[in-house]
Amino acid sequence: MEWENIQFAYETAKSQSDLKQSEFYDLCIQFPIKGFDILSLRQTLDDRIEWLESGKRLAGRLNKKLEATICKGLLANALRHRGNKTDQHKARVNLESAIHASASTAEEKKWLGFYLNILGNLHADMGEFCSADQCFLKAQNLFQEISNNVGVSIALINQARALINVGKTIQAHAICNRALGIIDNTTLDIRRRGGVFCNLGQVYRHLGDIRESITYHEKALRIFRELGDQLWEGISYCLLGRAKMDLSRDEVKEGMCLTERALNIFSELGEHRWVGHSKGNLGVGCIKLEQYREAKVHLDEALRIAEETGDERRKGIHWNYLGKVHFNQKHYQEAINANEYAYSLALLVGDGRRKAAATLSLGHNYYALGDYTDAEEYFNLCVQFSEEVGDKKKLSKAYHGLALVKEKEGNIDEAKTFTKLARQETMACND
Repeated sequence: MEWENIQFAYETAKSQSDLKQSEFYDLCIQFPIKGFDILSLRQTLDDRIEWLESGKRLAGRLNKKLEATICKGLLANALRHRGNKTDQHKARVNLESAIHASASTAEEKKWLGFYLNILGNLHADMGEFCSADQCFLKAQNLFQEISNNVGVSIALINQARALINVGKTIQAHAICNRALGIIDNTTLDIRRRGGVFCNLGQVYRHLGDIRESITYHEKALRIFRELGDQLWEGISYCLLGRAKMDLSRDEVKEGMCLTERALNIFSELGEHRWVGHSKGNLGVGCIKLEQYREAKVHLDEALRIAEETGDERRKGIHWNYLGKVHFNQKHYQEAINANEYAYSLALLVGDGRRKAAATLSLGHNYYALGDYTDAEEYFNLCVQFSEEVGDKKKLSKAYHGLALVKEKEGNIDEAKTFTKLARQETMACND
């Protein structure tokens, strides 16, 4: 049946005084179940949540246990995307109820794998990456048990995304390639391929291969625009814009234009968390263009949203960039305070990539203050973290920082050694 007819049926059923007596009740709960990728619809999150809550209540009243459980899982996913702390709690409650429902048939196990994926993503949002990884592994095993290769690929994609967030880009790259291999040998809609491309784009950006990152994000954007998937179109614009900002100064303005497009989409859909991500990225663009007052406005707004949604990892990212704003304005103590807080948050959530970023910033701050001992300590920590996550770009910058410290200390030979290492890592980024 056409989506428009299902939507009409839902609106008609909702207007009835007694939904149970409505001839449209089956269609009312058919929408969230058939709409497995419900987020692809051009609905606001508030509308989707209202729709799914109605479907859950109706299915419960009609004693349709599977349908009620499915609605709970999809409702949890929508609540997770809206992103405030109350919604996250409600999402967990709905997921726990859905996960503890019996799963004996292949259909029930398929949905159980879906719920585990949502719970894993919810854990990742909260910085609980070990719990997230366990959920994704359980989902993979469940899908393998019922020979559902599509489900396996989705769980792998989600696992890769979580690994990216803690800086384990090499492992994420291997997992993305495994997912891509499954997709290449599986008949499935092109949306899954777009999801893999998004993740590969993120992996390559964090590995320092910006052009390859842009290639994959552009592929993902084409797919989601063709599908009319507005949410993922916005995500693709947001990620592509951020990659463009890293390519060169000349590309920063284009990257910001793409990010503004994403921001408009997320604002229209009520995607609060992604509004915050976009604001943060605009702050980064302003820093690159030396527009520090504008950067602080965007980053303060991004921090407010991260605080509302309880996103500790994202808070750390924004604090680190606020430190960069202070550093470029020569407010070094304010910069140190911001970067130290960012570092503490990175340690809290176990984000290796962000630990590298914060320690690099702290090294530059202490160097600017003439405190070469602390500068050297933080540059060495950045080397350690950058090597752990395979971030050659930050590794090059850390070696360059150490070269500057050694030069100030009069150790010219050591300075030359670190300069050579920095050059080697920079060349490796460009290979």
